[in-house]
Amino acid sequence: MSAEIKGTRSMLEKIRAKYGETKMLKAQDRALRRGAQYFTSVMKEEFEVFRDTGATIDEMTTTEPYFIHGQVRIIKVYWSGSKSRQSIIHINEYGSVKNTNPRGRGAIARTMYRTEEPYKDIIRESLRGDL
Repeated sequence: MSAEIKGTRSMLEKIRAKYGETKMLKAQDRALRRGAQYFTSVMKEEFEVFRDTGATIDEMTTTEPYFIHGQVRIIKVYWSGSKSRQSIIHINEYGSVKNTNPRGRGAIARTMYRTEEPYKDIIRESLRGDL
């Protein structure tokens, strides 16, 4: 999910100027973790609709914050575990030749749409709290 929050750059500059690079990085990481926690909780609710064994929900995992392209800090949501849900999650999202409209179709897209504004608010308030 990609979201641009207005005023974030100036807020991050204020944190950098006041507390330094390390404090700013910790504030970003804390905000990203809170946003990712909210996103995964909503996605787990969406996945309850087509739950069978619960492995898709149980294997949902997030990474620690990391840099991509040198400047952008992200957290990735992925599936990892013994039931190998990472290899079939795209079938739940988009369907297949045999089952073009599975019960879970569009669950990730719905979650991204539902959480876009609340996610921005969580990031904004978390960063504002660290000022």
